[in-house]
Amino acid sequence: MMRKYFIPVFIILMFFVLDAKAVDTKIPELEKKKLPEVQIPKINIKTLPNGIKIYYLKDTELPVFQMNVYFDEVGALYEEKSERGLNSIFMNAWRSGGSKKYTPDAFDEKLAFTAASISASSGSEYSSLKMGCLQKDTNETLDLFFDVLRNPLFNADRLDVFKKAVLNSISQRNEKAISVAGREFMQSLYGEDSPLAWSAIKETIQPIDGKMLKQYYQDNIALNRMHIAGSSLLEFDEFLALIDPYLKGWSKKREKKPYPTKVKKEWKKSTEFIHKPGNQSAIIIGHFGEKRFTPDKFKLVLANEILGGTTFGSKLGDRIRTDLGLAYSINSNFGFGTDYGAFTVMTQTKSESTVNTIEEIQKIITK
Repeated sequence: MMRKYFIPVFIILMFFVLDAKAVDTKIPELEKKKLPEVQIPKINIKTLPNGIKIYYLKDTELPVFQMNVYFDEVGALYEEKSERGLNSIFMNAWRSGGSKKYTPDAFDEKLAFTAASISASSGSEYSSLKMGCLQKDTNETLDLFFDVLRNPLFNADRLDVFKKAVLNSISQRNEKAISVAGREFMQSLYGEDSPLAWSAIKETIQPIDGKMLKQYYQDNIALNRMHIAGSSLLEFDEFLALIDPYLKGWSKKREKKPYPTKVKKEWKKSTEFIHKPGNQSAIIIGHFGEKRFTPDKFKLVLANEILGGTTFGSKLGDRIRTDLGLAYSINSNFGFGTDYGAFTVMTQTKSESTVNTIEEIQKIITK
């Protein structure tokens, strides 16, 4: 396995709040100004007898029909360690594999003819199928969408192509030092037994076949763990009447899955290395972030933006890139999750300037 050189350092983030009004005379003037009013649109929400929760917003700006279907607890965090990468393969094979009525090529050809789109997205806590088309092509696109939603084919040839692409990506992921640093940082922070730190490996990807994907579909896709979000020119009742025929005769339900991991938020400072001869270091400095619904969320979002949300105009960027020329880019991210996310500062620099870069980052964070 190729080993790249990087130094992740876990440190505690501290902000010393200054009296901003004392140093910036513009603040009192800005505080007198009225904030613009936010017009929150009316969203129709309804739970159907079959358990599906519907969210709908009428939008008359463009003659388009858009609909997303979200699947709760269908994501990487709910995989077993021996299944790492399964959900990503599943969602791609679901969309690209065609349906009971249409082969993959016929399915794609029908979409292309009307310039409609149906796409899949694999996430950590949920995944989704999405569709979009011109309003005039709604019925034809809905036929395709619900056919692949309810009767996926998981075509073996399409599955094989995607698996090869994933395996090729796995074989190359150690070529970028910052990629290695990010993966090892998450394992050091959360521990190798946490889904938050897992990455797919060839041993978990190679066994995946159509039979496994069909079983995954049966075990996970259920109406009461499904949400539909739609937007179009139609009234809410018209939207419900339009999708209702596609849901008839479908009654699959399942229990809610428990959140799979509890993060033990322990603060332990450490410095860790992976060494490979070369002239560049990838550096990650950080620690735990926060939970999604913390009351301090937006304070932390703003603080992170000032610290290093972007290279240009941030404290880290101004000092590390502009003043000292130690790195081409540097940024920070404060993560929020159902459980504790991760706070990171990431950059790359010349090997000889590694220690200097770390020391400067620590100074800026402390300030």
